[in-house]
Amino acid sequence: MIPALPPREATDDEVKAWVRTAIRALDSTERQRNWRFRALGCSVGEAMADAPRDGRVGLKIPVGEMRILREVAKERGFRVETLVRRALATWLVAVADVDPEELPFLAHGGMLTR
Repeated sequence: MIPALPPREATDDEVKAWVRTAIRALDSTERQRNWRFRALGCSVGEAMADAPRDGRVGLKIPVGEMRILREVAKERGFRVETLVRRALATWLVAVADVDPEELPFLAHGGMLTR
């Protein structure tokens, strides 16, 4: 068991002794597999079932380049996110040789055309 924190007025030696005791207590503690899930009160399967279904990609884009993206998206009647999503899908299919069937969300709405 980890001892209570030393008082604010503790000397350096008292703090060092507390750290030493706390580390020994942690080292002697039995390890538990999947402790994160038990801390959440569920099994690994339940945690996986409750996991988010989507991921998000964030890009920092200089203002000038963002202006270009907005103009191009507006010309095509898209939002910037839609333009970037479709452009990424196009690259993955054309360059990385990914089957479009594997990209139902990214390729939704078809490939970009001029």
